[in-house]
Amino acid sequence: MRDLGEQRPASQDEARLARRLARYLATWPAIDRQRWEQNCAPADPLDDPGYGSTLRLASRHKIARGYTYWLRFLDEAGWLDPAAPPGARISHARSAAWFRALMARGNAPFTIAGRFAELNLAIRVLAPEADRTCILQPNGASVRQRLFMDKRELLIPDARILYAEGLRLMGTAEQCRTRRKALLQFRDGLIFAVLSARARRLRPTAQTMATDNLHKVDGRYRIDYRPDQIKTARRDNVLLPARLTPFIDRYLGEIRPALLRGTDHGALWVGTLGKPLAEPGIEKLVRVRSK
Repeated sequence: MRDLGEQRPASQDEARLARRLARYLATWPAIDRQRWEQNCAPADPLDDPGYGSTLRLASRHKIARGYTYWLRFLDEAGWLDPAAPPGARISHARSAAWFRALMARGNAPFTIAGRFAELNLAIRVLAPEADRTCILQPNGASVRQRLFMDKRELLIPDARILYAEGLRLMGTAEQCRTRRKALLQFRDGLIFAVLSARARRLRPTAQTMATDNLHKVDGRYRIDYRPDQIKTARRDNVLLPARLTPFIDRYLGEIRPALLRGTDHGALWVGTLGKPLAEPGIEKLVRVRSK
């Protein structure tokens, strides 16, 4: 029996998020868990859906994590009344105290702003009728106005450089010392080339299926994403460069079967143990390879 407003996990990564979400919810007062379950339950098609019912699993996990930090702060300050409704626990004074506590712990400005954003969304789910002004503008000014939001400088390589690096990784894969390293380098190079040529979000990239999403049309490969795979809930078609066709042919015919280790789960991108390459794995390989 599913409860607490959880969505059915569609992958190992989502199953991990669902377990973490359940652990957060288990620490909440009963009234908070009950309201979360009610307000995150799938809405009747004839009713106006509540905000909680529209959230994806990843968003619910992020919001619940931030709200858990808020509850811990209230408990440490001696302000947590388990019987009080969530909307009754917020105030300008408590928002100011939490702001000072986050600053004292050494949290970065963007982290502090994020904590308040998560609390705001949590109250929106748990107490839609509550006045959230004390969160959005504690004592008359937004949290961001009170912080020095100095954006970190990032070096963003040109997409052409990343594309060329992908081709280089694939072209030199056979020079690796072991067959396993050669397979992984070729896979990573193809991911680099595909993302730099036709970048899509991390989630649909990880959920791309070799047969359901990838199609070869007139000598070029095309990726067709379903609405449920895209954040905007609209179909998306990605036509890949013709230059990548022989590399994709080799990946599908040689590299991917070798990585699968005998069991085909359908995912286009395969991890080191033969399982689907999840979002953290793609993020890590891009970070490591692009250093």
